[in-house]
Amino acid sequence: MPKITFAIPEQEPKKVSLTLEHERITIGRKKPCDIIIPHASVSSKHCTLKRINGGFELIDNDSTNGVNLQGTRVNKLPIKEDVKFSLGDVAVQFKYSETEMRSLLGTKPKKKPGKPQLPPL
Repeated sequence: MPKITFAIPEQEPKKVSLTLEHERITIGRKKPCDIIIPHASVSSKHCTLKRINGGFELIDNDSTNGVNLQGTRVNKLPIKEDVKFSLGDVAVQFKYSETEMRSLLGTKPKKKPGKPQLPPL
């Protein structure tokens, strides 16, 4: 399962594991987001992870502090390999295993009803 590590300032980094079956995962500061990041620099519905061929795509939901890649704000970020970016002041690392990288090539997301069951940060 891909691992996402969230480094909230002044807290221990938190890891969340994702399955490749989910088509969309919402990330934000408040419910009903699938992954909740309790930090003021994260918007209530900050961004959406969308499963695409070959990986995921992170889409900014017009958040206040944005999705930043190497200091540059981006609206969409294809995640087809390991990458580091930030959501507001929260540093994020997205990491695939070697097996996942191989299986992502040429695979399509499977539609799975319901929301993923992810632990709160």
